[in-house]
Amino acid sequence: MKTTNPIDVHTSEIEVFRKHERTGRPLGVDSFIDRIELLLDRKLKPEKPGPKKKDK
Repeated sequence: MKTTNPIDVHTSEIEVFRKHERTGRPLGVDSFIDRIELLLDRKLKPEKPGPKKKDK
Protein backbone atom coordinates (compact mmCIF):
# COMPACT_ATOMS: atom_id res chain seq x y z
CA MET A 1 0.00 0.00 0.00
CA LYS A 2 1.59 3.24 -1.14
CA THR A 3 0.61 6.30 0.84
CA THR A 4 1.57 9.91 0.54
CA ASN A 5 3.09 11.32 3.69
CA PRO A 6 4.34 14.82 4.43
CA ILE A 7 7.76 13.60 5.56
CA ASP A 8 10.20 11.36 3.71
CA VAL A 9 9.32 7.99 5.28
CA HIS A 10 9.04 4.78 3.31
CA THR A 11 5.78 2.85 3.50
CA SER A 12 7.63 -0.24 4.78
CA GLU A 13 8.99 1.78 7.73
CA ILE A 14 5.48 2.96 8.55
CA GLU A 15 4.21 -0.64 8.52
CA VAL A 16 6.97 -1.73 10.94
CA PHE A 17 6.04 1.11 13.26
CA ARG A 18 2.34 0.20 13.08
CA LYS A 19 3.10 -3.47 13.81
CA HIS A 20 4.97 -2.57 17.00
CA GLU A 21 2.29 -0.07 17.93
CA ARG A 22 -0.39 -2.81 17.66
CA THR A 23 1.55 -5.41 19.66
CA GLY A 24 2.88 -3.00 22.27
CA ARG A 25 6.38 -4.41 21.83
CA PRO A 26 9.31 -1.98 21.79
CA LEU A 27 10.89 -1.02 18.48
CA GLY A 28 14.67 -0.95 18.37
CA VAL A 29 17.86 -2.92 17.87
CA ASP A 30 18.39 -6.10 19.90
CA SER A 31 20.92 -4.46 22.24
CA PHE A 32 18.38 -1.75 23.12
CA ILE A 33 15.62 -4.28 23.80
CA ASP A 34 18.02 -6.47 25.84
CA ARG A 35 18.90 -3.47 28.00
CA ILE A 36 15.24 -2.57 28.55
CA GLU A 37 14.48 -6.21 29.49
CA LEU A 38 17.26 -6.08 32.09
CA LEU A 39 16.09 -2.78 33.52
CA LEU A 40 12.45 -3.89 33.74
CA ASP A 41 13.19 -7.52 34.67
CA ARG A 42 10.60 -8.51 32.07
CA LYS A 43 10.61 -10.34 28.73
CA LEU A 44 9.75 -8.03 25.84
CA LYS A 45 10.84 -10.11 22.84
CA PRO A 46 8.29 -12.52 21.39
CA GLU A 47 8.61 -16.11 22.55
CA LYS A 48 7.34 -19.33 21.00
CA PRO A 49 3.54 -19.57 21.17
CA GLY A 50 1.74 -22.30 23.06
CA PRO A 51 2.07 -23.89 26.47
CA LYS A 52 5.46 -23.92 28.12
CA LYS A 53 7.21 -27.28 28.49
CA LYS A 54 7.50 -28.64 32.00
CA ASP A 55 10.94 -29.30 33.47
CA LYS A 56 11.49 -32.96 34.31
